Amino acid sequence: MIMSQNFNLNRYRLLFLKNLSENYLKYILFYAGMALVLSILLYISFPMLSNITTIYNSNHKLLKREPDTFLAIFFFRILLQFGGAIFTSTIFAEYGNKQEAIYNITLPATITEKFWVAWTLSVKLFTVIALALFYLILWIIVEIKGETNFHYLNLLSLEGINIISFFLFFQSLYFFGAISFNKQHLIKTTLIIAVFGSLFSYWNAHLLPIIMGRDYLGFTTNGDIIVKNMVIYSRNHRFPLNILKELIFFVLAVIFWTASYFKLKEKEV
Repeated sequence: MIMSQNFNLNRYRLLFLKNLSENYLKYILFYAGMALVLSILLYISFPMLSNITTIYNSNHKLLKREPDTFLAIFFFRILLQFGGAIFTSTIFAEYGNKQEAIYNITLPATITEKFWVAWTLSVKLFTVIALALFYLILWIIVEIKGETNFHYLNLLSLEGINIISFFLFFQSLYFFGAISFNKQHLIKTTLIIAVFGSLFSYWNAHLLPIIMGRDYLGFTTNGDIIVKNMVIYSRNHRFPLNILKELIFFVLAVIFWTASYFKLKEKEV
């Protein structure tokens, strides 16, 4: 009987369970290691997670005082982006070995089903587990320290949406790199990202100050402007503009995932 080339939910489920049964120990060790590193970082730096940040507008007028979530956000980004990069870079590792590649190609599943299994493991499942680990570990540390006024990062805030949207874009790059390269996926993808990241950093650090004509140091993750003495000036964001920026990251992620799908088809052919 010829296998249907359409997406079949039952085949997808069986392929997903097959992957978990063959790699569950590797996944458990990976997430356990990630949880251990995150626990150590958050516990050691916890006293600095409760600092207060004073924010001014461009006229030096006090706008607000709020909890400094920089370190928490920093560790959250580290968890998502670097943990996700390491995990995702191995998701198509079998295509780098001829025997494993032949075995994987001959599996009774369509390319679409193989793609969605890889996407589910490296994006959907990883994101859910990483979020759960971060908030669980942070909650445990807050309880141990007896902190009653700790402010958790709100994923529905602009900052939270920015983190998730950029993570998905970042993840899509490593997803594309995982299927594009046969060996050393993590290193090669990281080098390419580093080159483009350096070009962007040069623009941010050297060209924008000339355009802005002020003692400019850079942008925060919210797009606020940092000038000398690390004073933060709010740009009084307009809601549609902020959402547009996050949508661009989502669109770019979809583009790279789509490119990864066609690259997978090319590999199997």
